[in-house]
This record gives sequence, C-alpha cells and structure tokens, in this order.
Amino acid sequence: MAGLMPAMMGIVLLCAPAVGVETVIPGAASKAVTVDALVSQAQAVRQSGDLVGARELLTTALRHDPGHAEARSALVLVASQMAGRAPELAGDLPEGDLHLQATLAEVRMQVARAELLAASNRFEDAIVLLAQSRVALQPHIQQQAVRDEAQHIDGLLAAYRERHLVSHDQDARSGRLAARTAAEDRRRLSLQGTAAVLAERIARVEKLEQKGFIESALAACRLLVDEYPENQRVEKLYAHLVKRSHLQRALSISEQRDELLQETMERMERSLIPTGFDGWPSFPDDFAQRHTLRGDLDAPVKLDSVEEALNEKLATRLSYNLVEQNAIEVLNALAKQAGVNLVIDPSVAAAGDAVVTLKANDITFRHTLSWICRLANTRWYVDRGAVYIGGEQESKPLLAIYDVSELLFVPKDQVGKQLAFAGAAAGAGG
Repeated sequence: MAGLMPAMMGIVLLCAPAVGVETVIPGAASKAVTVDALVSQAQAVRQSGDLVGARELLTTALRHDPGHAEARSALVLVASQMAGRAPELAGDLPEGDLHLQATLAEVRMQVARAELLAASNRFEDAIVLLAQSRVALQPHIQQQAVRDEAQHIDGLLAAYRERHLVSHDQDARSGRLAARTAAEDRRRLSLQGTAAVLAERIARVEKLEQKGFIESALAACRLLVDEYPENQRVEKLYAHLVKRSHLQRALSISEQRDELLQETMERMERSLIPTGFDGWPSFPDDFAQRHTLRGDLDAPVKLDSVEEALNEKLATRLSYNLVEQNAIEVLNALAKQAGVNLVIDPSVAAAGDAVVTLKANDITFRHTLSWICRLANTRWYVDRGAVYIGGEQESKPLLAIYDVSELLFVPKDQVGKQLAFAGAAAGAGG
C-alpha cells in the first residue's frame, strides 16, 4: 500500500486539470499553444483579410475550450463578415427603433470593410469609410451602444491616420532614394561616356603622332584643349605635340618663342568667345539675319506680316497675251490686277517706251515681272513693302562680325637663302 500511494497520486496529478491553468492543445510541436494565443492569431489573420483561416483557427480554439467567450464573439464577427451582414453584439439596441438598428448595422459593415482595406494598406479608403460611419452615428449619439461604436471608430481613425502617415513617409523616402540612385547612375554613366569619348579622341591624336602627322595631331589636340581645359593629360599631350612640331621644323630659339606666344594668344582668343552652359558658342538673337549665305537645310527666316502678304500676292497666277504693248502700262495693269504696290523708277520712263510681246498661261506674277523686266532691259526687286522697277537699290547698314585675329600676330619669317654681292663692289660697300 505504501508503495502504491505515490504512483496513484502521480496518476491523479496527470489526469486532473489544474485550477487557473490555461487549456493546452495537445499535439504541439515545440511548445504548448494556448487558446488565447489561437484567438490572437485568428484576429491577426482576420485583419489581414484571410477570413477562412481565421474561422478555422477559432473553430480549433472552441473545440478545445467551448466556453471561451472571446473566441465565440470573434467567430460571430468572422461569420458576419463572410455573410456580408452586421454581427449581433451584446451592446445592440433593443427591438423597436428599426431605423437606428439599420444605421448601426450598416456602420458595422462599413467598419468591417475598413478593417479589410487597412489590412491591404489602403488606409485612405479605410479612413473615408470610417469618417462616413462616424458622421452617420452622430444623430444617435445619445444611445450607449452608439457611443461605444463611435468610440471604437475614433480609435480606428486615429490608428489608421498614424499608419497612413508612416506609410506615406516611407513611400516618399523610398521614392527619394530611388530618384537619387537613378540620378547617381545616370551621372556615373555620363561620366563614363565622357571619359570614354576623351580616351578615344586622345588615342586618335596619339595614332596621328605615331604616323608622323604632327601638325594634324596638334590641330586635333587644340580642340581637346578648348573642350577640356582642366584635364592634365590633354595639357601634357598638347605641350608634347608643340615641342615635337618645333623639332620637326628645326626652329630656332626665337622662332620657338614666337610660336609659343602665338599659340598662347590663340588660346586666349578662343577662350574669350562667349559660350553657353552646353559648351557651344552663344550667338546673338539676330545672328541668322546677319548672314545671307544660308544652306538649304537651315531653318527659314521668319518674315513679318507685310512681307508674307507681298509674297502671297507675287505668287498669284495670271494668264495674258501681250502683243507689242508698252512695258510700263502692262506692269501697272498687272500690278493693279494682283493688288501689288508698284514703284517705277523715273529712269525707266526717261529711257523711252519699251515694247514687249509676251504670251503666258497660268504663270505667277513674280515670273511675269522677271520676263517683262528682261524684255525691257531693266530689273525689279522688293523693297519696303513694294515692287521697285529699275534704278539701284540703296544699301542698308548691316552689323557684322569680322575675324581680325590675323592682324594681332606678327607674320612668321620663312627660312630662305641669304643674298650678298661679291667682288670689288663688296669691298667698296656696294
């Protein structure tokens, strides 16, 4: 008997549950998981949007502890969310005020939707739903259940606003970091590209030097010096090529000094040319108008309204048959028909009557003027909004830029033969 008592007491201790100890779920792998832990896990899963997983966890918790009140209320809330209706809570209003009951049910549904939105990090939409629910409860704030629900909504609003600010700050910080990283990458690629271009150009200059084309290499290196004035490698290559050029031409010390002085003055001249932020020269606004020799690929010069209207009138097409007609009378009639201002120089009338014979169909007024003036042995041009026939066009003052750099340098002395007199005249100083 004395030996059986400790064994029986051990059996009783193992079988009887201790008072005040949480129910332990059998089958745990590493440590015991309590019902409260399952309920907390189910709440977290429900807030993340997984209602099926939350229901399974709560069902497991109630299977081991059927009297757990928090698990039952959480299961009711999950079931109501899955069914799309408001849950029946302990603080509901008594039957009678159907409008208030409907309002409270709709508010609870919106709160459940707001929690699901917040679980997917859509805090702005959740805050809008909670704010609408809070406004809907304001007319019935005298009821205790309504006040409890409003307090719950206020707590959610405060929490979601704080989380929204944190998420917004994190997104902004991530955006700034991504923009900075992208800018650094672009800057690094730009520097690598610039360095690669410079290395390629230096290699070409060195290749010219290896072939013995010193002057061509020096001309190419001058461009590098202008574009990269602070690059020490370019400066050393430039000085080396200048020295090679002097040795190749076998210049004297004074000639080398003059060459170096001229190179320095040319670099100063090029450095004084104003350039923009992109490194290209800055031209004045009317630079295109100062240069009359324009290529076909250049942009056309914009004309004023008067010149545009005159060009349109000169493009008017006419058909006529002139047989021994006076040139001045024909020009006046055609100009009146085309609506062009015509000015005839007095020297044309003083030269006598010029008779023209011309037949044309669908020809422009510009070509008509050219043919009639050619037959009348004169010419025409457009000046100040009118067509002028005969005479000499007055020259207009034009501001232009001229390169006077050649006037600033002393011409180079060329190596040649020395001449002298020989014989008796040399002794007499002839």
